[in-house]
Amino acid sequence: MILLSTVFLGGFTTGWTGYAPLADQNVLGMDSYLMGFALIGLSIALSGLNMIATILTKRAPEMPLSRMPVFVWSVLVTSFLGALAAPALIAAVLMEMFSRTYQATFFIPAGGGSPYLWENLFWFFGHPEVYIFVVPAFGLVMEMLPAFARRPLWDVAWESAAWSGSACSASSSGSITCLPAASHPRCGPSTCSPRR
Repeated sequence: MILLSTVFLGGFTTGWTGYAPLADQNVLGMDSYLMGFALIGLSIALSGLNMIATILTKRAPEMPLSRMPVFVWSVLVTSFLGALAAPALIAAVLMEMFSRTYQATFFIPAGGGSPYLWENLFWFFGHPEVYIFVVPAFGLVMEMLPAFARRPLWDVAWESAAWSGSACSASSSGSITCLPAASHPRCGPSTCSPRR
């Protein structure tokens, strides 16, 4: 509802990424955008912590981590991603709120800030966000295929090795997901100057 209210408050001309310092020049809809994204980041971080605590403490007493279903592993990996990446979004949004409300200069070069700070913090959250959505879907598919095919996903002789490979695959894809955020383009004088 908060994000939908931006339409009635003048919108936000920064695009979905909310890049600073354009956000400082925006209308009241930008405040609604920032509040909505702060609440989204907070909910992702807290739900991630909730799922981590639930999976690690409330599973069956005799079930070790190595025997958990692949879907539960994928939710655990996603929860760690959300708990680690969302605070970067929350920090960026809070800094922008301070810039808009109290004229702080986190992102304005004239005041000693850096417009790249927003970009780095936003993409530190934005790139893992893709995996936050897709890793549980992969785990769900790996649980549904054997049920609907009425066949085991792996041969019994290979089950232990294949399961650990799947769990390691989900864990490793989650652990390296923040690295590509550094590949998002930077806009500097040499790359963004108008052609003459």
